[in-house]
Amino acid sequence: MEKKSMMGWSVVLALAAIVVMVVSSANCVQTSITCPEAIDTIMPCKPFLVDGEDNPTPMCCKGLKRVKDMAITKPDRQLLCECFKQTGPAMGVNPKKAEALPGLCQVKFPFPIKFDIDCKKIAY
Repeated sequence: MEKKSMMGWSVVLALAAIVVMVVSSANCVQTSITCPEAIDTIMPCKPFLVDGEDNPTPMCCKGLKRVKDMAITKPDRQLLCECFKQTGPAMGVNPKKAEALPGLCQVKFPFPIKFDIDCKKIAY
């Protein structure tokens, strides 16, 4: 069962890489973070976001803060937004938990983590 789960995450990371390539080629802007890096960094959040744990772990919150700190420019934040928007549903992330995560972790995130957000409208 663990092997099947790992294969599923490999597919998600591959999908994230494709999203990054498409977004990067469309914007032609160099970014400080990639989608696969972001997903890998917040992987400790999986038990909360996907598996039904009631609260995020300290490692999850540390990863979320690290991702936020790596997204330093507007193109970084837009790429991260698109990454979460595309990979979250593919990974089976609970949308309400994703939206609540920054508040639970006390991380001031630069945009709401929602799967229906228009990432091009991120102003800062």
